[in-house]
Amino acid sequence: MLVSIYDSKHLLTHGDQTKGGGSIGGIYPPIMRMRAKKAQRYLTTGQQFDTLWLGHWHQYLPSPSMVVNGTMKGYDEYAFVSNFSYEPPQQALAVVAPEKGITIHAPIFCVDRRREKW
Repeated sequence: MLVSIYDSKHLLTHGDQTKGGGSIGGIYPPIMRMRAKKAQRYLTTGQQFDTLWLGHWHQYLPSPSMVVNGTMKGYDEYAFVSNFSYEPPQQALAVVAPEKGITIHAPIFCVDRRREKW
């Protein structure tokens, strides 16, 4: 889904179209290939996007051209069998400013206040 926020455009996708990501290079090569293919496809239709947002990888990785979202459920069997690094339950937060685009990236940690006694 293509979403406009002020002067920037954001493409939201699940991220399961990528293949690979389990080797030394990690998840960046397959995600960057997918981003390049999607950017080319959108350009051929006269559209473009500034930031690609995706999930699927259960890891939080912000960058200027893409944001890989974490997961609220935290480390689970899928993350374990996929050999993902451990991460606490978290979701991506970004502040988008007019004429500037994304100015702040931060994780929002999803915690259980009662269990953690705070």
